[in-house]
Amino acid sequence: MCGVTGLSVGLMGNLVGGSGGNPTSAELLGQELEANGVSVVYGGRGLGRIKRSLSLLTTAVTRSMSCMVIDVYSGRGTYVALIMGMIARLRNIPVFLVLHGGALPQFSQKRRRLCERVLSLATTVIAPSRYLQTWAKSLGYHAQIIPNPIHLQGYTFQHRIMDTPRLYWVRRYHEVYNPQLAIRVLAGLKPRFPDADLRMAGPDSGERGACERLAQSLGVASSIEFLPRITKEEISALAHDRNIFLNTTHVDNTPVTMLEAAALGLPIVSTNVGGIPFIFTDHESALLVQSDNVDAMVQAITQYIENPALAEQCANNAYAMAQRCDWAKVIEQWNRVLSNAAA
Repeated sequence: MCGVTGLSVGLMGNLVGGSGGNPTSAELLGQELEANGVSVVYGGRGLGRIKRSLSLLTTAVTRSMSCMVIDVYSGRGTYVALIMGMIARLRNIPVFLVLHGGALPQFSQKRRRLCERVLSLATTVIAPSRYLQTWAKSLGYHAQIIPNPIHLQGYTFQHRIMDTPRLYWVRRYHEVYNPQLAIRVLAGLKPRFPDADLRMAGPDSGERGACERLAQSLGVASSIEFLPRITKEEISALAHDRNIFLNTTHVDNTPVTMLEAAALGLPIVSTNVGGIPFIFTDHESALLVQSDNVDAMVQAITQYIENPALAEQCANNAYAMAQRCDWAKVIEQWNRVLSNAAA
């Protein structure tokens, strides 16, 4: 990391790890930079939109930094990125925009000029996948790919036995992640696999109650374990008796939960939305189906159970992909990008 030693990097995002949530990608980046001798200034810490907004503004205006790394999300997050970028430009601070969220392309259809304005503020645009790189290119801007990372050493690859579906779902209970699809899929599996079960975990953003009611109405409540938000360590521990990972989302970019599943050796069945097919290849590293298609997801799970060799192939290929996203490799890419700010 000698290329960035002496830099003071400002990280601007939703930094909730210090307030009871799991660390965000920006916070994990900050930890890696600090471990390698880089000074990091954090903006956006605290639970609650007002606290985070005040933290962002105060940090961006008053703190000294060599460059500013700004997370860019759709919706309100795009306006926040615009304000942060304008402050950085006024202070003559290099701006590194990090694109997040699979909804940016849809958002830009209605707010194209806003998105173009935000991207125009960047010294460098970072995309975690070819999906958002392609989107940035469609607006006339180049984005460099640096993948969403994981600490690979924190996960143990485990061969999974394909006897009966033992499903694992980890995400936020929110309509955009379509958790009810996992429950409908379990119900669709029951006639053929009566012992199939499902473990779900994540913070509640309004959908958990609906999921529990749906499970009751479909008669599968006794086969589902509903858990709240879990830690990174618990994600691994709770996967030990699972054999298939479900990703049911309507919109996505490069979900870290799928990288974690790959690192754990879990064969993945996912919707083919957003950036997912730019990372996972159908029938090579995962089985991908159309969004909200119960029958297709049931068929994909059945394929794994009936063809363990396919499950093993997808798990092995997904693990190879996860290895390319290990922090040890990703931090060196950040090193090269941020060293430009020291030049």
